Amino acid sequence: MKYPAPLPGNPRQFTIDQHVFPTESLNRFADKEGFLKVRRTGQGHTFRLRPTDGMFCAKRAWDERSEKHLMKQIEGRFQQIADSVLSGRRSLGSRAAFRVG
Repeated sequence: MKYPAPLPGNPRQFTIDQHVFPTESLNRFADKEGFLKVRRTGQGHTFRLRPTDGMFCAKRAWDERSEKHLMKQIEGRFQQIADSVLSGRRSLGSRAAFRVG
């Protein structure tokens, strides 16, 4: 689905660059200087990018309501689970841990 361009100056503050991978997740793989080492398929070299780089984004791939509400809830819950796993938790418990809303 293609979305119309926002009004000049983006007065409704639509999110234009939507991260395909959550920035918080990408930050976990960044080096001490805050860069990720990236290698594109088919290219023989690697390069460094910040987790906020546009390469990790899509231009308005989904609607604003999904971006600011549904995706934010899902990502928030996912980050809680990821933090639990990274802190050494061995079990995520019941399926209720995965509910959003």
